[in-house]
Amino acid sequence: SATVIVDSNKAIIDNGAVLNAKRDLNIDAATTYPSLARATLLQIQQAGIGDIAGVIWSSSQSTSFVFASNFFNGFVRSTAAGNQSSEDPTKIGIAGSMGFVYLDSTTLARIGDNVRINQDAAYHTVSQSVQVSSTATASLVHMAGNFAFNYQRGLESGKKLESVKKYFKNLPGSAFTPFGSSGSKSGVGGSVYVPILIFDNSAEIGDGVRIRIGKDGKLTVVADTQVDNFCFVQAGSQADEGFAVAGAISYIGIFNTTIARIAPTAKIVGGSVSVKANDITNNYNLLGSLAFGTNVGVGVSIGVNT
Repeated sequence: SATVIVDSNKAIIDNGAVLNAKRDLNIDAATTYPSLARATLLQIQQAGIGDIAGVIWSSSQSTSFVFASNFFNGFVRSTAAGNQSSEDPTKIGIAGSMGFVYLDSTTLARIGDNVRINQDAAYHTVSQSVQVSSTATASLVHMAGNFAFNYQRGLESGKKLESVKKYFKNLPGSAFTPFGSSGSKSGVGGSVYVPILIFDNSAEIGDGVRIRIGKDGKLTVVADTQVDNFCFVQAGSQADEGFAVAGAISYIGIFNTTIARIAPTAKIVGGSVSVKANDITNNYNLLGSLAFGTNVGVGVSIGVNT
């Protein structure tokens, strides 16, 4: 699975523009990547009993994790089931999940070069204020693994009752297993997930700008970046006779640039001035691998954050 998102969100007053406002003049740019999990949980909280029961029933008819698209920004899963027949058993079962996400986001709020703001005396008031604000927020959840869900019982022809009994007897393993590769003499399970997240966030006042602020007003130039990223990568493998190998690898690259600036040749007259750049990034990278083999079982997890 590969996902590439490149977007640009800009609020700009072009070079040489002339603007006058008796009160507030705001130039705001905001980019948001919302939390799907938070939105889904809020919908569940607000839903009625009938709606929730309908979703649960629909889920029970599926052999996959049907909630994935509502909880995860990125979700990759794979399984491999071997033939356990004594006549022709599967020698090696291999299950591999690979995911790549590239997100390049640019957010810019800017007053261009040589702009004139509130220079006309007919508009002058004590409350004139100007704000240049750029905000980028993201709350992302990624998951990759070799686990298997099976909420739908497989009914063998002529043995329906026996199939149901076997399903419930083997719970919880018959409904969920962390071993994506199973049923073979030897098994290999692997998961690799690589999200690259780039946020370029700027609030700027260009060269040669002239701005008048009222005595009780304020010039605010602020750039805010907040990124919450959660990544879970799991690998599982089970062997009936031979070796089992499981490996989970995750590389997370988060590259933020947050700038709030007033050019050196700009001229500000009047009330107070505030220039702030804030960057808060929380990154959680969880990995795990589980290998169960009769001869050899090897599990390896590697996580890298930059």
